[in-house]
Amino acid sequence: MNVTSGERFAVQVRRCLLPPLNRALKRSRLWEALEPYHQQQDLERWDGQSIPVPHLLKQRIVQDYARRFSLSCPVETGTYHGYMVNACRRTFKEIYSVELDRALFTRAAKKFARYPHVHVLNGDSG
Repeated sequence: MNVTSGERFAVQVRRCLLPPLNRALKRSRLWEALEPYHQQQDLERWDGQSIPVPHLLKQRIVQDYARRFSLSCPVETGTYHGYMVNACRRTFKEIYSVELDRALFTRAAKKFARYPHVHVLNGDSG
Protein backbone atom coordinates (compact mmCIF):
# COMPACT_ATOMS: atom_id res chain seq x y z
CA MET A 1 0.00 0.00 0.00
CA ASN A 2 1.34 3.39 -0.98
CA VAL A 3 1.01 6.12 1.66
CA THR A 4 0.52 9.62 0.28
CA SER A 5 2.12 12.72 1.74
CA GLY A 6 -1.34 13.92 2.75
CA GLU A 7 -1.91 10.76 4.79
CA ARG A 8 1.50 11.14 6.44
CA PHE A 9 0.64 14.75 7.27
CA ALA A 10 -2.70 13.67 8.81
CA VAL A 11 -0.89 11.11 11.00
CA GLN A 12 1.61 13.76 12.15
CA VAL A 13 -1.19 16.19 12.97
CA ARG A 14 -2.95 13.52 15.04
CA ARG A 15 0.26 12.66 16.89
CA CYS A 16 1.23 16.28 17.58
CA LEU A 17 -2.06 18.08 18.14
CA LEU A 18 -4.50 15.57 19.56
CA PRO A 19 -2.71 14.68 22.82
CA PRO A 20 -2.48 18.31 24.02
CA LEU A 21 -6.07 18.95 22.91
CA ASN A 22 -7.25 15.83 24.75
CA ARG A 23 -5.41 16.90 27.91
CA ALA A 24 -6.94 20.39 27.73
CA LEU A 25 -10.41 18.99 27.09
CA LYS A 26 -10.17 16.57 30.02
CA ARG A 27 -9.38 19.50 32.33
CA SER A 28 -12.39 21.51 31.14
CA ARG A 29 -15.88 21.78 32.58
CA LEU A 30 -17.21 20.49 29.26
CA TRP A 31 -15.49 17.15 29.88
CA GLU A 32 -17.04 16.97 33.37
CA ALA A 33 -20.45 17.67 31.88
CA LEU A 34 -19.97 14.91 29.29
CA GLU A 35 -18.49 12.38 31.74
CA PRO A 36 -21.80 10.57 32.45
CA TYR A 37 -22.24 10.11 28.69
CA HIS A 38 -18.71 8.69 28.34
CA GLN A 39 -19.27 6.35 31.28
CA GLN A 40 -22.52 5.08 29.78
CA GLN A 41 -20.73 4.41 26.48
CA ASP A 42 -17.99 2.48 28.31
CA LEU A 43 -20.62 0.38 30.06
CA GLU A 44 -22.45 -0.39 26.80
CA ARG A 45 -19.18 -1.43 25.10
CA TRP A 46 -18.04 -3.62 28.01
CA ASP A 47 -18.10 -7.33 27.21
CA GLY A 48 -18.66 -8.47 30.81
CA GLN A 49 -15.23 -10.03 31.14
CA SER A 50 -12.46 -7.64 30.24
CA ILE A 51 -10.53 -5.49 32.66
CA PRO A 52 -10.93 -2.70 33.61
CA VAL A 53 -14.55 -2.77 34.69
CA PRO A 54 -16.39 0.36 33.46
CA HIS A 55 -16.46 3.11 36.08
CA LEU A 56 -20.25 3.46 35.85
CA LEU A 57 -20.62 -0.19 36.89
CA LYS A 58 -18.28 0.36 39.86
CA GLN A 59 -20.36 3.37 40.92
CA ARG A 60 -23.56 1.34 40.73
CA ILE A 61 -22.02 -1.48 42.77
CA VAL A 62 -20.87 0.94 45.50
CA GLN A 63 -24.31 2.58 45.60
CA ASP A 64 -26.03 -0.82 45.73
CA TYR A 65 -23.82 -1.99 48.62
CA ALA A 66 -24.46 1.27 50.48
CA ARG A 67 -28.21 0.72 50.29
CA ARG A 68 -28.11 -3.03 50.87
CA PHE A 69 -25.87 -2.85 53.96
CA SER A 70 -26.94 0.60 55.27
CA LEU A 71 -23.46 2.05 54.80
CA SER A 72 -23.14 5.76 55.52
CA CYS A 73 -19.46 6.75 55.25
CA PRO A 74 -16.99 5.44 52.66
CA VAL A 75 -13.30 6.24 52.57
CA GLU A 76 -11.95 6.43 49.03
CA THR A 77 -8.24 6.32 48.30
CA GLY A 78 -7.21 8.04 45.11
CA THR A 79 -9.73 10.79 44.40
CA TYR A 80 -8.28 11.48 40.93
CA HIS A 81 -10.99 13.60 39.23
CA GLY A 82 -13.64 12.75 41.82
CA TYR A 83 -15.94 10.69 39.61
CA MET A 84 -16.79 8.20 42.37
CA VAL A 85 -17.29 10.94 44.97
CA ASN A 86 -19.54 12.85 42.60
CA ALA A 87 -21.59 9.76 41.77
CA CYS A 88 -22.02 8.81 45.43
CA ARG A 89 -22.42 12.20 47.10
CA ARG A 90 -26.19 11.78 47.39
CA THR A 91 -25.89 8.17 48.61
CA PHE A 92 -23.76 8.71 51.73
CA LYS A 93 -24.09 10.97 54.79
CA GLU A 94 -20.32 11.59 54.83
CA ILE A 95 -17.60 10.83 52.26
CA TYR A 96 -13.85 10.91 52.83
CA SER A 97 -11.54 10.83 49.85
CA VAL A 98 -7.73 10.88 50.04
CA GLU A 99 -5.60 12.13 47.14
CA LEU A 100 -1.79 12.10 47.14
CA ASP A 101 -1.21 14.38 44.14
CA ARG A 102 -1.39 18.03 45.22
CA ALA A 103 -2.87 19.34 41.94
CA LEU A 104 -5.59 16.67 41.83
CA PHE A 105 -6.34 17.27 45.52
CA THR A 106 -6.67 21.03 44.98
CA ARG A 107 -8.99 20.55 42.04
CA ALA A 108 -11.17 18.01 43.88
CA ALA A 109 -11.27 20.11 47.07
CA LYS A 110 -12.49 23.07 45.02
CA LYS A 111 -15.01 20.92 43.13
CA PHE A 112 -16.58 19.52 46.32
CA ALA A 113 -16.24 22.57 48.57
CA ARG A 114 -19.98 23.26 48.38
CA TYR A 115 -20.81 19.84 49.84
CA PRO A 116 -20.10 19.97 53.59
CA HIS A 117 -20.42 16.20 53.94
CA VAL A 118 -17.64 15.55 51.38
CA HIS A 119 -14.11 15.70 52.81
CA VAL A 120 -11.18 15.64 50.39
CA LEU A 121 -7.85 15.10 52.13
CA ASN A 122 -4.35 15.54 50.71
CA GLY A 123 -1.96 12.80 51.74
CA ASP A 124 -0.85 9.21 51.49
CA SER A 125 -3.55 6.70 52.36
CA GLY A 126 -1.02 3.92 52.97
